[in-house]
This record gives sequence, structure tokens and C-alpha cells, in this order.
Amino acid sequence: MSSKKDDKEREIAEKKAGKKGKKKRSGIPGIILLLALIALLLYIFLGNGFGLGDKMGFGKGDGKAEEETSREMPSDEPVLEEDAEIPSEIHVLVEEKTVTINGHEAADAETLKAYIEKYNSDSTKFYVEDKQAILDTYNMVTDTFDELGIEYYSVR
Repeated sequence: MSSKKDDKEREIAEKKAGKKGKKKRSGIPGIILLLALIALLLYIFLGNGFGLGDKMGFGKGDGKAEEETSREMPSDEPVLEEDAEIPSEIHVLVEEKTVTINGHEAADAETLKAYIEKYNSDSTKFYVEDKQAILDTYNMVTDTFDELGIEYYSVR
């Protein structure tokens, strides 16, 4: 019986020794992989210009991308013809949410004000046409005329 007991003890000892004696994996491949990933991320985010700094732009490392796109973007300022003849009648069409003055759309009160000031003269008459306009849009137009002190005629 002692041999069976010895065999069991030996098996138990081998199992314990086997657990303790297992080789641990080397962490070198994991460290190399981690360093490569960090280097790749640094290359992408800093080297190609996805940068975090003020001078860095999207797509280029020299920071010129933002400057180039700002030049390509159309400005929000109204396009006013300098040499355009001032007509004697100007029609301001007020629709749901849009305001059109002589074919030019005015996005906000400031743009509308710029057009009105550009076309205003002693002989100019402004006609405000209401085409199912929202009350806020119509009030924006009339308030702009009132603010500038310019007389207008409502056409419905």
C-alpha cells in the first residue's frame, strides 16, 4: 500500500512542481509590439499633421492645411457689385425663412442691412413682398428697415 501512497504523493508532487516549473512567456515580443504601436501612432498623429498643436493642420505636417481651406471657403460677406447701377425700385422678397433682395439672398440681418445700405438713395423705393413668410423673418426685415430709418412699402 505504501507504493500506492508513494505513487499518489509523487503525482501530487509532480503536479505541484509542474505548475511551479512552467516556463513563463517572455514579455519581449509584447514590449516590441507595444513600442511599434506607439511609434506608429506618433507617426500618424504628429508626422502627418493630424497634430494637436496650433500650427498643425489636418493632412499636412506644416500647418498649411487650415490656411488653404480658409482661402477656398466662400466668405459670408455679401457680394455687392461696386459699379452696379442703383435701381429706382428694389424688391425685397420675404419667403418662409429666406430673404431675397434683387436676386441676392440675405442670410441674416447684417447681410440684409449691407444690401439696403448699398442700394439706398434718395430716389430708391423699397418694396417688401411677403410670400408666406414666417413672422420672425418678416419682423427681421421690417426691423432692419426701421433701424436704418428707411421708408419701405409692404406688398402682400
